[in-house]
Amino acid sequence: MLPMRFTALALACNAALAQQQQGFNANGMPEPPSLTKTAMNLFDKDHNGAVTLKETQETLSGLAAFGAMGSEPGKQSDIEKMITQAKAWMPQFFKLLDSDSSGTLSEGEVEWVEKGLEAAKTNVFKNLTRDIFETLDVNSDATLAPDELEAAVEPEMYAKLVALIVEAFPLPGLTSDTSQALVKANLQGIVAALDGDGNGSIERKEAGVAHGNFKRAFIKAAESLKTMGPMLAMFGGGDMGGMGGGMPMGGMPGGRGRGGGSRGARRN
Repeated sequence: MLPMRFTALALACNAALAQQQQGFNANGMPEPPSLTKTAMNLFDKDHNGAVTLKETQETLSGLAAFGAMGSEPGKQSDIEKMITQAKAWMPQFFKLLDSDSSGTLSEGEVEWVEKGLEAAKTNVFKNLTRDIFETLDVNSDATLAPDELEAAVEPEMYAKLVALIVEAFPLPGLTSDTSQALVKANLQGIVAALDGDGNGSIERKEAGVAHGNFKRAFIKAAESLKTMGPMLAMFGGGDMGGMGGGMPMGGMPGGRGRGGGSRGARRN
């Protein structure tokens, strides 16, 4: 959980961004920016309308540093652990989102995250997990054996899986020419992430557990982005280098970093 003062600051920044971008609703209250807008403001560090993989990784590092604030020394917070995993998978995930293979993500491609949050809060991912499992489990023994898992990247089976995913929840890059090779190259890592007991096969229960873990992690990550994103975007888009790994605080009242904040603190 974020310290109260950071949570309050995040809400204030959220409201400020909302007034700049979304205007006001019928009740005169500022409309919060969408998760897509928040992500673009945060990850598009040079504000050119496109997000590079480098910008993504740098921003994730900033989010991890921010999430470490207030945690026990030498112990990773839940946010840090989550972001460490996200950084490891980001190069592959980035390519799947990059549907036009441009090397950058447009706002339309980043919008997948917001759609993913909506799907995670319903049964879309649960039903998709079941359908994929049943398609791969050709002998219906409730276990995906190594040969069934390897068949997932063969052209005919891969086409069936892509059709299931696109029907339930379109992931832009899955229909690109390079997606099959990308999934095939990372098949071992994908299987390892799902294989809870490490026996090389995936049982139905393991698939269910993996779905539950993914759903909780995805929702938590997206909600954290909605909470912290506006504040970090206003303070440099995730650039956390100003305090030896912490957020540059010089421009914040009472801060002790670079800028006028330290002088103000001494006068007080």
